[in-house]
Amino acid sequence: MATVTDDKTTEQIETQEKAEANDEYAYLDRGGFSSEIYKVELRGLPKYYGIAELKKLMIQKFGLNPSKIKRPSYGSHWLYACFQNDIERARAIAALNGYFWKGKTLKAEAAKPAPDPLVKKRKLEEEGISMDKKQKYDLNKTQEERLKDATTPYWNIPYEKQLNLKESDIKQLLVKLDNEIWNNNKAMRSQIEELRKVNNGLSFELKPIEKSPITEGYRNKCEFTIGIDEESKLQTVGFRLGSYATGTVGVAPVDSLIHISDKMKKAVLLFQNFVRQSPLPPFSPANYSGYWHYLTVRQSMSTGDVMLIIAMHPQYCGKVLGIELIPEAVKDAKRNTELNNIDNCEFYTGRAEDKLSSVLARAVGDDVIAIVDPPRAGLPSSYLKEQLLINDYQPGFRCGCSVGDLTIPLLNGGSPEQGGCFGCKFRYSVQGGLQKKKSVRFLNVWQHIGDDGSSSAVAGCPWAAMTIHFLVASMFICALKIRFLGEQNVAESQTVLDTNGNMLLKWRVNYSTRRIQFQLELSEKAQPFNWLALGFSDRGALENADVCLLWTDYKERGHFEDAHTDKNGRLYRDKYQNCESFYLNVEYRTISFQRFFDTCDDDDYVIGDGTTHIVWARGSDLLFSSKGLCLPCVDAKNKGFVRVRLLTPIALPQPKAKQLYITNKDIKVPGTDTTYWCKIHKLPDYINEKPHHIVQFESAITRGNEGLVHHMEVFYCDAGSDIQIPLYEGSCFAADRPEITKACSKVKSAWAMGAPPFTYPQEAGLPLGGPNANKYVMLEVHYNNPELKQDWVDSSGILLHVTADLRRYDAAIMELGLEYTDKMAIPGGQPAFPLTGYCIPQCTGVGLPSEGIVVFGSQLHTHLTGVAVWTRHVRHGIELPILNKDLHYSTHFQEIRILHRPVKVLPGDYLETTCLYDTREKRNATIGGHAITDEMWDSMPISNNASPRENYLSIGPWTPLRTQALHKLYTESPLSMQCNRSDGNRFQGDWEDILIPKIKIPLPEPPRVCPQHEDVENETE
Repeated sequence: MATVTDDKTTEQIETQEKAEANDEYAYLDRGGFSSEIYKVELRGLPKYYGIAELKKLMIQKFGLNPSKIKRPSYGSHWLYACFQNDIERARAIAALNGYFWKGKTLKAEAAKPAPDPLVKKRKLEEEGISMDKKQKYDLNKTQEERLKDATTPYWNIPYEKQLNLKESDIKQLLVKLDNEIWNNNKAMRSQIEELRKVNNGLSFELKPIEKSPITEGYRNKCEFTIGIDEESKLQTVGFRLGSYATGTVGVAPVDSLIHISDKMKKAVLLFQNFVRQSPLPPFSPANYSGYWHYLTVRQSMSTGDVMLIIAMHPQYCGKVLGIELIPEAVKDAKRNTELNNIDNCEFYTGRAEDKLSSVLARAVGDDVIAIVDPPRAGLPSSYLKEQLLINDYQPGFRCGCSVGDLTIPLLNGGSPEQGGCFGCKFRYSVQGGLQKKKSVRFLNVWQHIGDDGSSSAVAGCPWAAMTIHFLVASMFICALKIRFLGEQNVAESQTVLDTNGNMLLKWRVNYSTRRIQFQLELSEKAQPFNWLALGFSDRGALENADVCLLWTDYKERGHFEDAHTDKNGRLYRDKYQNCESFYLNVEYRTISFQRFFDTCDDDDYVIGDGTTHIVWARGSDLLFSSKGLCLPCVDAKNKGFVRVRLLTPIALPQPKAKQLYITNKDIKVPGTDTTYWCKIHKLPDYINEKPHHIVQFESAITRGNEGLVHHMEVFYCDAGSDIQIPLYEGSCFAADRPEITKACSKVKSAWAMGAPPFTYPQEAGLPLGGPNANKYVMLEVHYNNPELKQDWVDSSGILLHVTADLRRYDAAIMELGLEYTDKMAIPGGQPAFPLTGYCIPQCTGVGLPSEGIVVFGSQLHTHLTGVAVWTRHVRHGIELPILNKDLHYSTHFQEIRILHRPVKVLPGDYLETTCLYDTREKRNATIGGHAITDEMWDSMPISNNASPRENYLSIGPWTPLRTQALHKLYTESPLSMQCNRSDGNRFQGDWEDILIPKIKIPLPEPPRVCPQHEDVENETE
């Protein structure tokens, strides 16, 4: 035994271990997760409530995710709710404390963890504190008797007597029910009394209890715990003798239990032998260590087949990326994930050596395991050298059917010992050729199956250093542990379709099923129609659109169908009907239907993240067929489109904060098609006196004007703290607008039609106010008035939620893209000319903190010719998931968008922002600049060396050869890098003539998740 370890003697270590063993709260410091650590005590509950009802409130209303809800007894007016971490607990307390629910005001506060029952029990025993009579009685029983008491309480009672006891219990229950009927129905009492005389005291006949035809081995499904037998001290698959709360963690074998069949017992024994030979310990609820958790066994009573389902302890599996050669197997795998609502698995068809490099690029994280099951010929040696060694991946696994499979060409990737690599030696031989922390080990998955009918020779490998991340069986967790996300994976939004606000479209996104539920609400003022088309198109045109059509024929029969339009806007019914679950509610004037994000139907629009153009048209004609219906032919008031972001992220709970309205005040909106209205606001004194954080912002639209207000932004006036800004109000482009108001250009909030509230993460807020900041902001509102109405009066604006309780981090804006300069030019006549701005690894290396930054929101921006924008994220030459992407971008729809998942950007990462421009309606070049007719997008300015403005404008016409030459100049020339600090000055260093970074492994296209289609030949009513 070592006498000194980390400057501590053995005696000191033993003393410390003994102290920990007697500490009732030591389990909190052992690592792993315990629901006791982040516990909330919730009081003031209503008299009648259910746990499921309360959990639904937490999830749907507040976006909370309780890991456990514990109620001391049924009907208790207080309980405990447990969460995964301190942040989630704080969110829960903030949301639930003071909330009025079912006539009661809830009170939520942090709760102290419960003491460890095992330690508490042991201390009581050591102190000689007497046990109650039941505990003393249990100690006099054998383990087998205690197990039978826990699982089959009537085990020692003859079957006939069991029937009598159960019949007596049933009769007592029915008597109680009968008395309730008697008490609540006075008019029937005389009748009940008469019936009781003939039915042995009951108002109804109770027939004798019937015997079961099977009295032993009748259980066809059991869930067995994997733990330690208290008597043999061996790993055992069986049943717990009691709950952990009573200080019991022992597991007893099931061979003596008569309600389990012999075949099921054999299956349990087989797996128990496997666990005992495994180097992995069973899961321990005392300290959340170990791996084997429980075994579920199902037996078919008709065929006799037995199925074993093994559950492991690892609490989550981040993502599974699978490659399979057989397309049918991939199709089945995708279907299984869809049926089980599993959203963290992706499957690709192809050869592993061809696909693995691109698939590994999607494996973002610290714990990445590669598991390969190649053919016996093995993988090429270049596969291991060129692919698996690219990144610091966790140890890999190779699955084989025999020891002979281990001697494969793959072994050439390492430094073989003794000229060969057999059995366990593979992990040592390959380790010589791998970088630090990399190794390959073999796990004997198939015990008792080997080349000669015995266990594989690999079973004798040493496993002392085995950790959870090396466990090949962990891949089964993702296949077997179904994630019931339910309402946690749903987002909701709404927008008006028409300028009068009489057509309100609501939608509900379910990311688990990849469906959107739409509901169109029609006000009583809405114009009547006999047909209505609602759908999507690339840019808002009714030509080449995908629509769901509701129409009435001349016999007044209703139809609902999936259709599309051709280049002339003529309508045709789709072969596959993907407008599903149609429901017309006449009373509430609503139309509902749902659709998949991607139907994989060539006639249907693919709903992706970014801007979606929702189109609509209606008419009063009675039709005999929908074929050939011309959607663009209706007049302007009966058609239109709106831009929205359909795939909005799941909303965060609303924070507690003060409300600050930045709005217009009864302005008369000009009777023109488009108006940009600007108004300067002086911030209130409490904001100017003390720094605040904006923690949420949302729209505040004048009722009835939902169709008028297109988008809004609040800008901070970036001037000195003592600079006075005139309280200008009027057109943003008026000649008399004071020049100094143009300093109001730093975006603090941005909202566009259909956008939900923007909520900052709990850790961050956007700074506003304080004595050192300017005291003014400007509201800009874009009014859309295509009917040129003269009587609009509006007081809309932005509602800011602000708090003086500053959060841990200040939210900030990092700009990516190109410099606002005429060195950037876009040729005329181009349908999709790309320009790219680069934030190179050297810039993030010097500009970002060592721990990196977390990006949780993004705003994309171009001027009039921009039609698509995206930002790529690259680390060590490998492309990570897209940061933000909008393939249907419009400069008329700009908002700050919450990302679906926060993205960590580290020093040395590379960010690349690309914009596509459509200049088909322009003859000359479009030059970079600030004007709306120039082009720009918000950037951390980076530009190529290019010609002056006059040279671009003098070039003409823009032939394909000239266009190609300019594109080559932009994509191959060295960079003049504008790597700037927040004050606009460059970081130190020579930022000129820097080569454009290369992406070694691009991100593969995500697989399409397709629903099953059924051909539709006939129209249905």
